[in-house]
Amino acid sequence: MWQRATLAEILAANPGAQLMTLEQWIPLAEAAEITHFCKPPAEVNEARWWDLLEAMFPMNWRGTGSAEESFMLAECYTGSLHVCMVRIGDRYAEMIRPKSSTHAQLCNEARALFAGGFVPR
Repeated sequence: MWQRATLAEILAANPGAQLMTLEQWIPLAEAAEITHFCKPPAEVNEARWWDLLEAMFPMNWRGTGSAEESFMLAECYTGSLHVCMVRIGDRYAEMIRPKSSTHAQLCNEARALFAGGFVPR
């Protein structure tokens, strides 16, 4: 939004505001997204798994044999975060995680959830 205010006026009206470059702002915004949106995984049912798997082409669909598989929805939830789904045996988990999350990381979080020992990161 275009404003006809000077920098001094903007800073006076917004205590704590900081002037920064885009390169400085991006990591702060990404950290805030992770803090706000990346909550502990939730156990879901098989119908939810299939609903999301069939909603759009899955991204990073990985499997280790027939016992475990994971995928991310191709469309971002926000920023670089994606809805991620994990299947371990006949149990299913859903979580929001960064695109950089690996199959092993997602499966480890789901295993901890199923074992009752999930510790938020």
